[in-house]
Amino acid sequence: LVHAAQPTLLAGVWALFRETQLASGVPRAHQETIALLVAEENRCPWCIEAHELALHTQPRVPEIVAWYTANPDPFKATPHPAFTPEAFIAHRAAVLLWQYINRITNVLLVDSAWQRFGSWRAPLTRVMGRVFSAFFLHRRYEPGRALVFVSDAPLPRHLAWAGSHRTIAAALAYFHQQIHQLGAAHIPPTVQHFVLEFVDAHRHQNMGLSRRWTDGAVEPLEPNQRSLAKLLLLTAFASYQIDESVVQAVRGSLPTDADLLAVLAWGSYVASLEGIDHRAEN
Repeated sequence: LVHAAQPTLLAGVWALFRETQLASGVPRAHQETIALLVAEENRCPWCIEAHELALHTQPRVPEIVAWYTANPDPFKATPHPAFTPEAFIAHRAAVLLWQYINRITNVLLVDSAWQRFGSWRAPLTRVMGRVFSAFFLHRRYEPGRALVFVSDAPLPRHLAWAGSHRTIAAALAYFHQQIHQLGAAHIPPTVQHFVLEFVDAHRHQNMGLSRRWTDGAVEPLEPNQRSLAKLLLLTAFASYQIDESVVQAVRGSLPTDADLLAVLAWGSYVASLEGIDHRAEN
């Protein structure tokens, strides 16, 4: 629902979620293990609790843990002997999806809802885990049903690895198209270029506990572009550090929730594209 302010983006996120998480034929425990590992990496409390809840009745899948630990970059990932080619594509797409969703969630869902239940958390987790297992794990989802909500789009070169999986490729292509259209409409080209260059140059670097690194990073930009660039850099590198002050600093140029979501979506997607030279893609 956090995507409701941008209906076409919501359609893209839903299509990618359904085709990778529900209709790919990959065991649910595999997908939830991936989602939990990504959530822990991004320090997303909402995400961690949701996927712990989904996995409550099952342990993390060792093969997935080993694969993700060795291949946190889905664009450089190598197959695992236990995965079929179709499952490998679904796993790579899932990493991209959850890297994106974690960042959006960290910014727009501030408090962890599960914390409010206090001492009731343990019994509620057991109950909700059983409900989730019964509802999701034993249903059959027909591939491609979500594609009725999206239009055809070309699959970009950096997502060509998904090309042999018709439904996931279609969902990824539309999602990519919507993100880049929103970015073009809401982010000046100078800021886009700056953020892409910075992400490519500093990927996987630990920026520390403070946000002060963004002050020096954005100095090359015009003063009226720096707050937007800071928001985008934090979205990419430390989305959990974004608070109301960071958001309010850009409200002059992003007055509506739809505007803010468009910018966050672009920044989250850029950060999700691990190992890609964005300069070659734009």
